Amino acid sequence: MTTLSTLPPSLVGMFERIDAAEASSEHLRTALDFWLARRGKGLYAMPPALSEVPEDTSPDVFICAHSAGEAQWRVIEAGKGAASLLSLRGDRISDVGNHQLAERLQRLFDWVAETGEPLAADFELDGTTPPPVWCEALAAPLSADGKTVTGILAGLVARPQAGKR
Repeated sequence: MTTLSTLPPSLVGMFERIDAAEASSEHLRTALDFWLARRGKGLYAMPPALSEVPEDTSPDVFICAHSAGEAQWRVIEAGKGAASLLSLRGDRISDVGNHQLAERLQRLFDWVAETGEPLAADFELDGTTPPPVWCEALAAPLSADGKTVTGILAGLVARPQAGKR
């Protein structure tokens, strides 16, 4: 297990579990393996096209970009499953259909960009059709220049929470 940087309390309170990229979802583990192979011996992986992501995982993956001076992450490409969960009304993370999800992803991506560490996080998402949905997100840093985080390889999976409420 990788050691995490100390998480800010505001981030800890948003998630049930945050781990140094120890995803429980098989699809997110495959996405992380793809990122690790693409990274090689460097700090970060180069931004991929969605078509380069393993086919069985690509529906749950989306790729975000961030430029210096931008406050929001932009969704560049998204697989069908991720696009459905995101319910985007534009190309910014703030355009995600569920405000709770948008806020969690923005903060998770900002932390990954700051630390350069891939993270996996679990959380319950309210505000969806009952029952609440249990989500797992993966965020792994991408860099066009190998020095600065300019993107995120992200994954998102969800399942209904049976027996809640």
